[in-house]
Amino acid sequence: MVLVTIDSGKVGAFAEGLDEWVESVRSQRKNVHSVLTTWWTTPPVPETETYLSETSQIELSSVSLNEIAKGLKDRLEFAVQKNSDGKYTYYLPEDVEDNPENVKKYNIDAKDKAEKDCDELGEATSSKDGRSQRTGRSVDEILEDMKANENNPIYADSYISYCGGAEGYLKYYNLMKNSVVRITGNDSATPRFSRMLATATQDEGRGRELAQQFGEAAKKEDHEQDSRVGALNRLLRSEDAANGPRFGTTFLVDLGGILEDCPLPTERTMDNPNDIPGAHDPLSGVMCAMARNPEASAKYLAPTDESGNINEEAGKSRWNKLKNRTHRDDGSIFEFTDVMRSASTLRNDPTLGARSTWASARAVEYAASPENAQLLDKHPEMKKNLSVVLANCRKEIHEIANGGSGKDLNLTPIAGMDETDGKKETMKAALYNIMDDEDAARTVSAAVAFYGKEEAGKADGSVSLERIQAKYGELSADHAFLSKIAQQRVDDINAKNEKEAAEHKAAVKSSANLVSGAFFVVAGAAATVATGGNVPLGFTAGAGIAQVVTNETINAYMDEPDSESGKRKNVDVQSLTPEKIVDRMQSQAYVEAAQAGVIPGAELPTGGDEQLKYKSEDGQGNVIWDYWVKKDADGRNVVNLPPIITSEVSESVHDWKNDAVKKGSPETQKAFTDIDNTIGTNVKAAEDRATMRKPA
Repeated sequence: MVLVTIDSGKVGAFAEGLDEWVESVRSQRKNVHSVLTTWWTTPPVPETETYLSETSQIELSSVSLNEIAKGLKDRLEFAVQKNSDGKYTYYLPEDVEDNPENVKKYNIDAKDKAEKDCDELGEATSSKDGRSQRTGRSVDEILEDMKANENNPIYADSYISYCGGAEGYLKYYNLMKNSVVRITGNDSATPRFSRMLATATQDEGRGRELAQQFGEAAKKEDHEQDSRVGALNRLLRSEDAANGPRFGTTFLVDLGGILEDCPLPTERTMDNPNDIPGAHDPLSGVMCAMARNPEASAKYLAPTDESGNINEEAGKSRWNKLKNRTHRDDGSIFEFTDVMRSASTLRNDPTLGARSTWASARAVEYAASPENAQLLDKHPEMKKNLSVVLANCRKEIHEIANGGSGKDLNLTPIAGMDETDGKKETMKAALYNIMDDEDAARTVSAAVAFYGKEEAGKADGSVSLERIQAKYGELSADHAFLSKIAQQRVDDINAKNEKEAAEHKAAVKSSANLVSGAFFVVAGAAATVATGGNVPLGFTAGAGIAQVVTNETINAYMDEPDSESGKRKNVDVQSLTPEKIVDRMQSQAYVEAAQAGVIPGAELPTGGDEQLKYKSEDGQGNVIWDYWVKKDADGRNVVNLPPIITSEVSESVHDWKNDAVKKGSPETQKAFTDIDNTIGTNVKAAEDRATMRKPA
């Protein structure tokens, strides 16, 4: 979409000046040509006629310049006709040529088209046969024409204005929605009216104006207020709360600021068991739309002062309003956390990173709050949303698991504890409160695993035994930290209520295993020596994570062949216990160190040994038998691990390691022992760090 702005004074003056110049040139040509033809039968210079005739280059160029001047005047005229606020702009689709014909088509004609469609839709829905009396178009045909124009901001804005502004638009939409359902049997009006409103809000200035209009319409206290609020919520949610249209950032932020002070209704005039969630909360639809616009979410949750610095006082005031508000309407209770999720995805954004981080910190504190624990248990969707926030705090979780402070989040410490330990406990409490949800456990674990794999042992990029020890020691600490928190959560649930535990057993018993499975699918796949082509589950080191990692996501990734080897990632994720993860971390460290040649006296086994075989599948489901050590083109033994290391491969690696220790020197034994000790020490330390502590 391209919005062209015209300075009416400058464009008008330029066009007039161009016209005057062209007229002067043409007049001078005619005068000279007249003199020549009057005084000489044959011009003294033969070429003169060519230069001065009606078909001369001077005349043709003058005509072209005249057309340019006319085009500028037409554009200005169309812009003036379209705009009533003194801001002269016109719209063109990105792939359309900027000429007067297209300017008219997509602006003046679009405005007329919007008014015509509005009239005819009202006419068709009130007729007996569902057709317009003027043109005979059916309701479906009119709505289809509206769909073809819904992305044109001139059409959309004109439609809203023709209805009488925000209040009229909401009233007209409600009438059309009910009528269209009656005539066609489906609600095809909502997506049209929703997407038109979204289009109209894209311009920042117009978005601010529309926010004021729709905010006032929603707040107006009369017998139709509930109906207007319900209409606004439907339009902002659209036909699909998750994948609906993207509304303008300024529009959403301003509208949220207006409606956050609008009280929830004490009485409902539209009670309907089939109504949308939060239908009667004026803020519900805004927050749903914000969840689809991370920029709006970050700006709304982390307001700034005039200098562009985060306004802590204003931000905390807003959060208090929102926290208290969500407790009053169960229908929309998770929407606040959905906005948190959206805002957290921009932590690495160069413009909004600071605001996203501030909002993420407040979200972690929200998840950690004991007052919210029951609320989270009641609404699993909130746990999933908050798990995405925590996934976007993967750097801080990694740091805390490995003895750091996670200071970048600047969390509020748990009351009654010193600042450093208290902030760590805040993060642990947030993890604890969401880790009994399967999707939440997978999401956080996969994100931390990927971050750890990218950052662990990274110091100077050198290859040494110490670096490899550090790498797998840190990864093991990440896993142990999360696994321990999950296990504490499960144990506490079981201890609290045996009956509840029995009913909940299938879901919570395996939380630690879920952590292990998701963690290893990511860390194991990405850390193998021979592969590295696939980016697990679409993660990237710097990008924000936007969605939860479900069981379906994991299964789809496991079914997708590795990009380099073409092999499937054969592993029983559910069977990966914390103990097995340690075992496989050791295996990967052993072979990586051996391949790098940093274990004295230890050589990789000979490729092709039957003991080194493992079973895999290709992309077509065909069974493949391969070896975890192969010979390269130069006859050297090289590591050829599967996309994800299996139990059989891990056992074979350990057998080779034990044999190497027996045959090797004391230095060989020490190298392997150092790997084991580093991993074991880091696991114990991380488990201790993960232990929940109460204030003194």
